[in-house]
Amino acid sequence: MHSLIRYLLAATLGSALVPAIAQEPMPADEPAAELLAATASHSPPVTEEEARQYIKVGGGKELKGLSRVVIPYFQVEFVTRNQAQAVSSNTAAYVSSNLSFSMLGADDVQFQALTERIYQNTVSALQAAGIEVVPLDTLKAQAAYAELVTSWARPAPFLLESGGAVRHFFAPQGMDLYFDPGDKRFSLSSNFGSMFTTKRHAVQLEGELFKATGIPVMRVRYVVEFTSRTESRSSVFSRTAEAKTGGKAVLSLVPEGTRMMINTTGAQQPDVERDVRPLLLLKAPLQSSDTAWLKDLREVNAGMNTAKSAGVAVLSTAAALSGFGKATAVSIKDYEIEVDAAAYAEAVTALTDRATQMFLLQVQALR
Repeated sequence: MHSLIRYLLAATLGSALVPAIAQEPMPADEPAAELLAATASHSPPVTEEEARQYIKVGGGKELKGLSRVVIPYFQVEFVTRNQAQAVSSNTAAYVSSNLSFSMLGADDVQFQALTERIYQNTVSALQAAGIEVVPLDTLKAQAAYAELVTSWARPAPFLLESGGAVRHFFAPQGMDLYFDPGDKRFSLSSNFGSMFTTKRHAVQLEGELFKATGIPVMRVRYVVEFTSRTESRSSVFSRTAEAKTGGKAVLSLVPEGTRMMINTTGAQQPDVERDVRPLLLLKAPLQSSDTAWLKDLREVNAGMNTAKSAGVAVLSTAAALSGFGKATAVSIKDYEIEVDAAAYAEAVTALTDRATQMFLLQVQALR
């Protein structure tokens, strides 16, 4: 039972509808993903080498002499539902493998309390590194701040359902939650209008705030996942159509999305990653070795597998070669993952603290 709870079995669909098998997480494109996973529980202090391996820095020269910041953007994104999907077909067969995960056991009240804790820990870490965190009220009197909030703020907490994922966005109490137009986490339809707006973009307004106050404007974002997933499919030229999805219950911070940015210039072409420097990105998943947060795992639909064919009973090499009929097979598995809220909070805090250490080691090296 414990092995089932600790590691999800993969929902697998092949030429003969084989039973589910375990899958290891698929590495990301970044070479750093091949590094040994950094663990957050009972782990030693972060080293400078580890920080270099996990944190990508753009525009480090702008960090010279950094001694204070103001933080109007501090965002924690909690993912509570996600999925993996793989589809493959050839002249005789179409196969689809679908795997979904829903997280239960933590609510908005707990997410908000956890966000406050992560924020306070981050501020304390900045101060310990010799970087003053100026109160946000310093910005609130500025016209550019009012424009920023009016144009781009959303009610907090903010719930986003897109692409099979459910994301909960939180900011500390008293801080507005705002987004950039063209944010890739939103669907194209919801972004279409904002990408072509005549309103000044958020990063441009942050640059105005720096010009008005002389204080570098910092953004911090952590994206917290509760599973890792894999998807694979056979080539259209393969003799047998095969699609596989897999997953594992593991807490992690998501690369690219987890970031720290310091705006001292704004952006003429408002693309955060291209125009605003310095930008520090987590470039490989930062995973926790803690499993105390995982309370239970339930398969909701008992694994629905269907196979239909106009000429054959199952997908087989012969059917794929002969093209006799058109075979279709679908595998769907839905899991609920129940968390222990207190243990989840401890594990997430350990992860975000570790990421903050990595970010600040890189900042210190370039100051």
